Amino acid sequence: MDSSLISKLDKARRYADEPGRVSLESMRVEFKGDNDTHTVTAESGAWLCTCRHFQRQRECAHIMAVKYMIERALTVPGQPAHEAHLLSSLG
Repeated sequence: MDSSLISKLDKARRYADEPGRVSLESMRVEFKGDNDTHTVTAESGAWLCTCRHFQRQRECAHIMAVKYMIERALTVPGQPAHEAHLLSSLG
C-alpha cells in the first residue's frame, strides 16, 4: 500500500475519534414513518419536518430520531457522548 495512503488512513482514523471537529451544516433525509414518509431537513441552525405534528409543536419524533442517529454515529466508544455540542450545532 502507498505510504501516503497509509498516512491518510491514519489521519482519517484520528479525525474519526474526534467528533468535535465536525459541525453539521445542512442535511435532508426522507424518513419513513408509521403513517407516511416525511422530509426532515437541517439548515442554518434549524430543524424542519413535513409532518403535521412538527407544524403544530415545532418538534417531532422524526427529528428526534434523526438527531439520535447522528449523535450515536459520531460517538466514540468508551467516551461520553458529545450530544450537547453536536445537536446544538443545528439548534
